[in-house]
Amino acid sequence: MLGAVDIAPNPGHQHVVAFYADDDELTAAVARFIGEGFDAGGTAIVVATPQHRASIRDLLNSRLALDSTHYVELDASATITLIAPDGTPDPDAFMATLDPVLASVSAIGPVRVFGEMVALLWNDRLVTQAIDLEGMWNDLGQRHDFDLLCAYPVEAIDGEGNLGPGKRICDQHSHAMMLGAPRSGDALGTSVTRTFVPAADALANVRRFVREALDIWGLAGMRDRAQVIASELGTNATRHAASPFRMTLTRGAAAVTLAVRDACADQPQPRTPDPADIGGRGLALVAGLADAWGTTIESDGKTVWAEITR
Repeated sequence: MLGAVDIAPNPGHQHVVAFYADDDELTAAVARFIGEGFDAGGTAIVVATPQHRASIRDLLNSRLALDSTHYVELDASATITLIAPDGTPDPDAFMATLDPVLASVSAIGPVRVFGEMVALLWNDRLVTQAIDLEGMWNDLGQRHDFDLLCAYPVEAIDGEGNLGPGKRICDQHSHAMMLGAPRSGDALGTSVTRTFVPAADALANVRRFVREALDIWGLAGMRDRAQVIASELGTNATRHAASPFRMTLTRGAAAVTLAVRDACADQPQPRTPDPADIGGRGLALVAGLADAWGTTIESDGKTVWAEITR
């Protein structure tokens, strides 16, 4: 589904989270997600802002005529008012509001749902409420067979203090993805940072990020070692921490340092895998290729770093 990667076991239904920086990228992805469902003879429910609903409708109308039987629109803000009468999403109110909507379309064919109520709650700094609402969608997925796409602005995982909440978001989903190119947190000077999610294309994006930075710095001779190290550190964050992560490259006078910060405080431990094991050699590769490496425990997780002498 849209190139996402599984990050949670047996969620009960496909529940994808997308992080986006550009509204056009979001609505194009939603239209593609819903259009694939229509191609399979299915139906769709869109719970979104007026602007996003209009854009999605315009994109879909170029392919097919929509009707209320196969395509249901709900306003995200108005629906929040129904399910959270006191400001906090209520499971009974949520079920009473959404269960009949799912029931009305489920008999027609496969159902795909796009929802951004969680993003509106997040934008209002109601983080716990947004995550609770994700859990309610998962509960509804035990009653109805549907695939759900949620979306958050990338700011939800960018910035200091957001990795922990970002991991809590990912933990509620079966898949995660980043729409568009990962954003740079800094101008490319002596240090550059980018944020990634545990998605199918994360490691390819990590390698490209490292390669492009080193090329700009005139350090192309370090690319091979640096890309392998970055890929292994990114793999640990993606597979073991199942967390959004920030990678920082810092150019010093004598060395380049790669650092990956994720939201899991468990310190990585090198191990000696059985010769027949496919994996388990990541930290050994890092130790062998880097001139120095280590782990720093942070308030919201950890940073694993590696230094390559110039």
